[in-house]
Amino acid sequence: MGIEQILLSIANTPQSLLICILQLALGFALGYMFKSFLKIAIIVGFLLFIFALLGLWNPSFNEVERYLSFLGPYITRAISSIITIVPFTVGFIIGIFVGILKG
Repeated sequence: MGIEQILLSIANTPQSLLICILQLALGFALGYMFKSFLKIAIIVGFLLFIFALLGLWNPSFNEVERYLSFLGPYITRAISSIITIVPFTVGFIIGIFVGILKG
């Protein structure tokens, strides 16, 4: 089954088309709101870098490795479930770009 057949079947059934539009809108809204979180994450990362540079915070590699090993499976599962929902992912990416460009 090719991509053309999949798109044609989605366009022919109103329920599938409505679901795709809702997923796209939800992804857009979440991506637009994610912009604020992204700003905060960049600021926190920059502050941690400055603290480490000044010697106020001294992270060890074992500490960082422990956090990454703990969060790794959760991050991988979240990314794989977002990627499997294509309209949601497209809306999310568009929402991030619009949020960043809008200011």
